[in-house]
This record gives sequence, C-alpha cells and structure tokens, in this order.
Amino acid sequence: MKPEVNLLPKYERYNNVPFILFIIGLVVCLLLSGTLICFYVTTNGELTKAEANVSQLTEEKTLLEARVNILNTNDSSTLEGAIAYAEQYVVPTSTLVDEFIVLLPESSYLSYFLYDYETVQVETQFEVLTDTANYVEALTNSAYMKNVVIDEVETFDHETEDIDEEMDRRYEVIPRNHAHYSLEVNKEALVEEEETDE
Repeated sequence: MKPEVNLLPKYERYNNVPFILFIIGLVVCLLLSGTLICFYVTTNGELTKAEANVSQLTEEKTLLEARVNILNTNDSSTLEGAIAYAEQYVVPTSTLVDEFIVLLPESSYLSYFLYDYETVQVETQFEVLTDTANYVEALTNSAYMKNVVIDEVETFDHETEDIDEEMDRRYEVIPRNHAHYSLEVNKEALVEEEETDE
C-alpha cells in the first residue's frame, strides 16, 4: 500500500458573510457621515443668515426707538416745525383763480380749473378762435404763470334757448371753441402778492 502524500494545501472555504456585513456597515457609516456633514453645513448657513437678520433688526429697532424718543421729547417743537414747513408751501389759489378770470377776453368762460401744486390745467370756452391765442399771450405775460401750453382746441356748437315775442321756443346755435391749457405757477410771485395784500 502506497501512502498518499498531498503536497497541496488543504483548501477550505471561508465564510464571506462577516466581510459583506463589514462592507455594508462601512457604506452605511459613510452615507450617515455625509448626510450629517451636509445637514451641518446647511444649518450653519441658515444660522448665519438668521444671526445677520437679527442684528439688522436690532439696529433698526434701536434707530426707531431713538426716533420715538426724539419725537416724544420734542413733540411741541416738532409740531411747530411741521407747521412752519407746511406754511412755506401755501399758495394763495384764490389770487390765481382771479387772475385766470380777469385775463379772459369778453364772452369767454373758465369752465375747468385743476391745481395740483406744481402744474395747473385750465379749460376755457371762447366764441372767437383768435381769443384762444390772445388768452395764451395774456397768461404768458402774467407774473403768476410760466410755461403756458395749449394742449387742445376743439370746436363745438352751444345751443341757447330764446323765447320770442309770440312765446314760441326756438333754438339758436352758437359755435364755441373749447381750449385746454396746462401751465406752471410762479409760486414766489403769488406768495409775495399775498404778503403785500396783507
């Protein structure tokens, strides 16, 4: 009988389950670490923004409290200052309206007047078209107005009702011109005029 000599190492199968579990555990740890790092970075950025907003709001609160304190301490002087400031911009519009009416030619009417502190819009009615140009010239020569512009001129028929001797009604049509003007007011001249009138 011959002895069997096996010079090859005996091959044994190893169990791979612990190695696979180790790899899975390592991957899970890496994913959790990455998630935690991402969460930390985004939370840190949001915290920085929130702190900046808080500091800005704190500064605004401090400024507003300082303004409130100033208003509370100087309430009467602030009110007087506000009144003085508003009185600087008072313009005597009655003088301005009187000027518009005085400068109108005969048989002319001021039908609309709008004053919005800086500019004036005026609508007038004339019987003769040349009165439109004459009115522009009169407004331009006035000390209270400047930059007079005719925006639009339109002709329309105005009906007047007359009763004749036999008490019969008849209508007479009068052609009229409707003119739209825009201009600027010379506030200094108006204020000076009001002060001299007082």
